Amino acid sequence: MRTQLASYLQEGLRAEYAALTAWRQALPAAARVLGVEGFDQNARLRRFFVLDHGGTADEHDITAWDTARIVHYAGLAWAAGWLAEHEAWQYASQAAQLARAAYASWDAYGRGFVYGRWYWQGYWNADMTTAAQGGAPDSNGYNPPSLFGVQVGAPYFHAGNARTLEELFSPTFGAHWKALTKNANFLVQNGDVAKLVAYLLSIDADKPDLAIPVTGAQGGNFCAP
Repeated sequence: MRTQLASYLQEGLRAEYAALTAWRQALPAAARVLGVEGFDQNARLRRFFVLDHGGTADEHDITAWDTARIVHYAGLAWAAGWLAEHEAWQYASQAAQLARAAYASWDAYGRGFVYGRWYWQGYWNADMTTAAQGGAPDSNGYNPPSLFGVQVGAPYFHAGNARTLEELFSPTFGAHWKALTKNANFLVQNGDVAKLVAYLLSIDADKPDLAIPVTGAQGGNFCAP
């Protein structure tokens, strides 16, 4: 854990982003699509992200993403007994120094964090006002990312708690996925998890879109007849 935290302090995701920025700047425009060939899916997504948004008004310093992860992981490590409390505070203090050097305001920090998270996941969500899935009147502000690439997205959850999709939908994390549905029959039958995982792993650009279910008393239900 100390090695990982030191890596975030010294380089973090911002070092990778800087390297891809240099790659984008050196790559002839005509060769940019070919420039992502030969990489795994996650690496391709990040390269496309930098090609699409690097050097534009969308781009922000992603130091905030690294500093937030430093504080998050230092807190988790202290709670797990892997770090002494004073060590966790030292990492948090160093993260704060990085953030102060990179941003002049909390607004700038927030924009950097969101941009960094989008880059980390390899997707872009430019619209934070359109109603999200389900159509509830208070559901504005967040639309879930595409499921493209979920096959290479492990570990799952923001802290990487679940190592596989099967573990993600296990009773261990039931409080998480049960909070997302009012359907009492969701994942209760033998084989339901295996079927859901198989479907998620099958999603690619050729998979037909599913219409968003109408919100009802039990919430939107993709499984309804």
